[in-house]
Amino acid sequence: MAAGSKPGKLKGRGLAGSVALLAPFPPPHAGIPNQAEYMGRQLEMEGFIVRKVRTTKVFFAHQFLRVIFYSFLFIKCIISIALSDTLMVISGSTTDFWLITFPALIICQILGKDSLLFFRGGGAYVNLRGRRAGAKFVFRIVSKVLVPSEYLAKFLRELGVDAKILGDILPLSDFLAFPRGKPKDALFMVSRRLEDTTYGISTIIRGFVNIKKVVPKSRLLILGNGPDKERLRRLSADLGFGEKEVSFIGEVGREEVARYIQEADIMLNASTIDNFPNAILEAMAGGLPIVSTIVGGIPWILEEGNNCLAFDVGDDVGMAKQAVRLLRDRVLYSGISRRNIARVQKLVWPLGIPGWTRKVFGR
Repeated sequence: MAAGSKPGKLKGRGLAGSVALLAPFPPPHAGIPNQAEYMGRQLEMEGFIVRKVRTTKVFFAHQFLRVIFYSFLFIKCIISIALSDTLMVISGSTTDFWLITFPALIICQILGKDSLLFFRGGGAYVNLRGRRAGAKFVFRIVSKVLVPSEYLAKFLRELGVDAKILGDILPLSDFLAFPRGKPKDALFMVSRRLEDTTYGISTIIRGFVNIKKVVPKSRLLILGNGPDKERLRRLSADLGFGEKEVSFIGEVGREEVARYIQEADIMLNASTIDNFPNAILEAMAGGLPIVSTIVGGIPWILEEGNNCLAFDVGDDVGMAKQAVRLLRDRVLYSGISRRNIARVQKLVWPLGIPGWTRKVFGR
């Protein structure tokens, strides 16, 4: 049997039981933390007892405080696993995969409990390069590995690991899907973590210079926080944009994201690596047309000309051309909006609809 495919008992009363959910819960409101929140709510709605173990990174200036923090984290992790039937871990491939996910799975093995690993993130090929033997060992000790896209399933097959593809949970009712007939105000939005190397926010800001030349009334809303926020603010100012033209909104909750999606005309996305971005799924759920790079797992969500207009990584000029084209072509604009609403229904599980846990546990 391939790694990552051992059956596990996945115990419980009927289908339900108790779960220790190890994940980076919000805040911040981002893809993986939001999925952690949705999974916890879905499990509880379907009758599971959920013991949440929050792994969201906390910055400490002193090594001693970091040691204390992680010590308490692992104590809580051990207690939660011991009291639960199953451990569920939501993890990407960054350092926390080794510092938190791996030890938690070892604890689970020692205690003889079942484990489910929801493996996410677009950086697996980069982050686990040169560590594939170690990663394969981690996946071997998991009862079941689940991924949101064929992109990560393909990566795991290269390691000899079987993974079940299970799309994300999304509160579709929050996004008031309606087909857009035409743009209203040339309002563009970005909803990503402000981490430029990964999400290419500077490409969008530079490209917006060319959009403004053609459509002077255009505005850009940038939702989210991150380590590059101040540098991106300076870039915007250096390019001559005021706060009314390029607005840095900061971190907002899910309800506010839904409101901004309803107000916007086009979503811009310039990821350099990615997997199954919730920001794109949310935009699709709100009927928002998209201009995006097609990298990592995004081709399993968006098809050029059908669900988006595409541009190459780092190509701010190409991004601007596609954005202006989408603004001006009403037939293309309304068609992409309509198809995005239909497409997202096939990609996600609506939050609150029973049956998700049967797909997770394979029953």
